[in-house]
Amino acid sequence: MPFSPFFRHISDYPSDRETGWSEELQGVTHDDNNWFITQRDRLWKMRVTVDLNSAINGPDPNRGIFNVPIPPELKAYNHMGDPDHFEGHLFVPVEKIDSTRVASIACIDAETLRFIGSALVREQREHASWCAVNPADRFLYSSTFDNNTSINAYEFTIDAAGFKIKLHHKISLTDRGRSFTLNGIQGGVFSVDNAENFLYLSSNDDDSRGVHVFRWPDGKRVQTISIPRDFFGAGEEIEGLTFWDLDGGIAPGIRGQLHVLELDNDSAFPPDDVKGFKHYRLIQFPFVANSNPRCREVHRSDCRFIDLMKSEHKVGYRSFRKALDDRYDACHFCIGGKFDRR
Repeated sequence: MPFSPFFRHISDYPSDRETGWSEELQGVTHDDNNWFITQRDRLWKMRVTVDLNSAINGPDPNRGIFNVPIPPELKAYNHMGDPDHFEGHLFVPVEKIDSTRVASIACIDAETLRFIGSALVREQREHASWCAVNPADRFLYSSTFDNNTSINAYEFTIDAAGFKIKLHHKISLTDRGRSFTLNGIQGGVFSVDNAENFLYLSSNDDDSRGVHVFRWPDGKRVQTISIPRDFFGAGEEIEGLTFWDLDGGIAPGIRGQLHVLELDNDSAFPPDDVKGFKHYRLIQFPFVANSNPRCREVHRSDCRFIDLMKSEHKVGYRSFRKALDDRYDACHFCIGGKFDRR
């Protein structure tokens, strides 16, 4: 049965910490054993057992810590975005800040951090702040930074000739049945769980700051995780994100499934620090209520009317009885029966 995803913030770790990898922090991904973190001009690989709150000042092979600069083959670029890992390869978006140079996606061997090749994303011109491979359909997705009403899906190949991509199709973003525009995209990642497929996009735009969750491939926004600024938080910036179930305890200080980087740009007092590596737990609810005072109904999580709710009005319930106790009416269409007071 389909479910509606809900995320509960559980911790920030590290928090307000100046680390060797926090300066110009951009994005994060992982394989089964390692974090991969991008700064503007450097890629880090760190074993998941490394405490990210510890002193990390440079490569330390004994601890499983490595880093490399932007590959010489990409010296025309000066900015790496939010990367993704898929089947032993890293896909890293690269841009030339303050330039009209067409952005590229770089392919890097995850084991050795060896550069394999790169491909231009001409449809996006100079912007590629993120990219992510969807394991469900094996397309590589990316977009521009602002004014996104759709996401680009690329076919890609990796062989002896290098790395190639080709635009295959676009998927429109919608919210409650209408076209949706997302600005300030900083990161993206997909999750697949029990045949449910979701895209998570982080935004640093003042009007949409946080993480937006879209059901895939229909592109419907189903939840927004708001991440407000602190009162004096002008330099705080939402960056990349990744999806990794770490409730098993292999990562020191970190639990949850969705992990989002927030950078504190200390322009006056460098270096930058990690405002918070934010960790969220995925909670799957069989029932979803609409807290809008004009509605006040509870639905099964696969009810089509859930798509019409505003994300801030969605309230998850594990128990139908508890929703009734909280004075919600039963949806006439998906539940009905004696609990429907319509």
